[in-house]
Amino acid sequence: NDVVEAAFVPNAELAAIASLEDDWDGQGAAAPNQCAIDRAYQLEAELLRTNLPAPDVMADAEGGVAFWFYRTRGGIDTGHAGLLCMNSGAVLLHLEDLPNGPIRVHPASDLQEALRQVHGLLRSHFD
Repeated sequence: NDVVEAAFVPNAELAAIASLEDDWDGQGAAAPNQCAIDRAYQLEAELLRTNLPAPDVMADAEGGVAFWFYRTRGGIDTGHAGLLCMNSGAVLLHLEDLPNGPIRVHPASDLQEALRQVHGLLRSHFD
């Protein structure tokens, strides 16, 4: 059986991420701008309406905020999904089935549909 973690609970990580400055990673990464932070708060509000597992929330090296969800089997990552709130204001959906599934990244214009796709990936099985 696939294992998922507890339901998402709002956290203070976004406030800490919002205070980052450019080159926060020592590699020249752009800090998340207000547009990305605002979209991340919108996404966080949508997550509260779901029963998705708690994501890892972090700054994205491409400039923005990333919400990552993982599906594991026997302690091994068997798939993951990311919702990336970019500095441009776009939200990208990243889905990857492991070990051999394709990586799919596309704009997520409808957050509720994107969350349904994340849920589907987390609940799917490999046989």
